[in-house]
Amino acid sequence: MAVLWWQKGLAPVIYLRPPLSRSDQTEKQQQKREKERIQAEEKMSPKRKLERGNDYTSRADTLIDAVKSMIWKVSHSLSTLELIDDLHRRGISYHFVDDISHLLDMIYHNYYQTQDKWDRMDLKLKALVLD
Repeated sequence: MAVLWWQKGLAPVIYLRPPLSRSDQTEKQQQKREKERIQAEEKMSPKRKLERGNDYTSRADTLIDAVKSMIWKVSHSLSTLELIDDLHRRGISYHFVDDISHLLDMIYHNYYQTQDKWDRMDLKLKALVLD
């Protein structure tokens, strides 16, 4: 469908479609850049892809080690349980299964072996244990 467009003071112009607005132009530019990025990744050599993957893997390992040290530095059992709860909620607790089970065993032996210890425990700590 041909559309007639004109601007004040200029001769009329027939377009097959209306001219792109600024938002349409930026969207088109973004789509073009994304397409170019995808094509560049497809052209990337397998060796470079492997190097890039190794970079991400080494960064992930570094972060996992940092979180493990954070887990063991927490001194108060309430803070420990809150950290474990946060790891579960973020969906990354599978990296720390052994550490978490060891910490939970320690907390159990320190607080839950006797009813007397359970009765003296902080209410928020009890809520996290029962969660």
